[in-house]
Amino acid sequence: MKAVWLCAVLAALCWTGCCCGIEEGGTDGPVEPDPEPPHPLVGTWQTRGIDPALGEVEAVLLLEEDGSLRMTLLLAGGGQRSFPGSWELVEGELVLKGAYFGADGESRVRWSIRDDGALVLEEEGERQVWERSA
Repeated sequence: MKAVWLCAVLAALCWTGCCCGIEEGGTDGPVEPDPEPPHPLVGTWQTRGIDPALGEVEAVLLLEEDGSLRMTLLLAGGGQRSFPGSWELVEGELVLKGAYFGADGESRVRWSIRDDGALVLEEEGERQVWERSA
């Protein structure tokens, strides 16, 4: 009777993952699944350019894994402007939303990552190259 009870308890523990964490390779304890790598767009990107209203700027774009973003413009005179927003991928396009992104608050761009790791954004024939920032 005790053997049946012990087998039932062990089976229940293994079913819930509490005791059967011993896998090939000799680890003991539950095995955590490998985390999914972040999307290649997630991170901080930088470029230089001319803002129509602010002149020469260095732009820093932070794309977070949760879909939030922050666009920071570093002005030639030493000041900076920061704009929060969000980003998502829709039908292969990068959709940037927030006060900085046009009169409608949204910009849709085609994107690609070159072999050298640079991000290329294209919109209406305009092309912008962004370097990954550390």
